[in-house]
Amino acid sequence: MSSGFKDSCTSMSDFSTDLPDVAGGWAEQAISVGDKTVRLALPADPDAVLDDAVTLEQNQIDDYMPYWCWLWPAAIKMAQVVDRLPIAAGLRGLELGCGLGLVGTTALMAGLDVVMSDYRDEPVRTAKYNAALNGFRQATTRKVNWREEPRQSYDYLIACDVLYEANEHHPILDFIGAAIKAGGECWIGDPGRAHSGDFVRLSRTRFDVSLLTLELEPLQRVPLNQFFLIRLSSPGS
Repeated sequence: MSSGFKDSCTSMSDFSTDLPDVAGGWAEQAISVGDKTVRLALPADPDAVLDDAVTLEQNQIDDYMPYWCWLWPAAIKMAQVVDRLPIAAGLRGLELGCGLGLVGTTALMAGLDVVMSDYRDEPVRTAKYNAALNGFRQATTRKVNWREEPRQSYDYLIACDVLYEANEHHPILDFIGAAIKAGGECWIGDPGRAHSGDFVRLSRTRFDVSLLTLELEPLQRVPLNQFFLIRLSSPGS
């Protein structure tokens, strides 16, 4: 049984105060994932968050962009992948860059004891809310910076659309190498961004790497502008 114990689903109004304040307020959307429906609270107007004075001020300090506010198409496809993975009972996972929490909530539904993480408070709170909205009131969330040492190791690491900044590739790989258990796997979904091929080439110096389609069929090369999967595992595992 996952530590994100599932009880009956609740209504958005039951604990809406748990959500961070965002410009434009909140909406709810239902996402079909396989034979499941995942309910998500998400900012009603992400562009309003982008143009908000607080966001603009923080952007001047550290280039902050509220990418977590959008439900990216790659996240929906990654959720479909996670829904189909044969996850054995009792395995623990960590999601990097949880955003709204769609992929992590789907992983909980699939039976993975997953910690949903991001480096800012807003997506972490939103992911926890959305897990609870789908019945996982005890889901674990955590602020994690992949430029820091992980607090523990995991059987699975999952991430989606995190490779858009080339200067983050080394820190991501360092974190994965420190956070993955022997025999563990890391699954990264990517929409075929321009820097993704560079990440794959760098990954092959440290991991066994497989490239897969959405349907989990093998790929020979990194596609451009097309969703694909990067599976990393320790050499020889």
